[in-house]
Amino acid sequence: MASTVETLTATQVHCYLERVCFDGPKSSATEPAPTLETLHRLVACHLRVIPFENLSLHYSTHRSVVIEKEFLLEKMVNKRKGGYCMEHNTIFTMVLRSLGYNLYTIAARVYLPNDSESAYPGGLIHMAIIVTIDGIEYLVDVGFGGNGLTAPLPIFDGDSIETPINGVLPEEHRVRKIELCGALKNGHKSWVLE
Repeated sequence: MASTVETLTATQVHCYLERVCFDGPKSSATEPAPTLETLHRLVACHLRVIPFENLSLHYSTHRSVVIEKEFLLEKMVNKRKGGYCMEHNTIFTMVLRSLGYNLYTIAARVYLPNDSESAYPGGLIHMAIIVTIDGIEYLVDVGFGGNGLTAPLPIFDGDSIETPINGVLPEEHRVRKIELCGALKNGHKSWVLE
């Protein structure tokens, strides 16, 4: 896996925006500005159009997740298929970087409150995105499937933010820092999406 996420050409961004029915500029020469409003619209468009699915993972001979740019563009944009969390968030990261957003990706996992063996049973097998806009970090995750975020969630402004947001669907999410049961270091806290 590459250490940095690639960017897309203006034409590739245009094709992606067409695929997700983005209601902003449609010309490959004119890209939407990297604002919070644009990010909200991009997340909503992506979630409405590109499904979370793992069919190709189960029905292929190689049984692995491919996150190479050309593969993802062919699969999710040209063939109009869905994908797994890392596929969704990798292509979305490429789009955001190409539009000028300041971001980084993070490893994550599904946390179940009754996990008792360790803080990370099963390992960190999920991917999400942290986008910084005007000094505030937002959690963005277009690859979780059901019950996932449907809007950027503000999580950190130098201290912390525990204000819940309402997304596109009738739902509410927040991020809190809590001590995980079985953490390797006493008192260690991790961010948990609720």
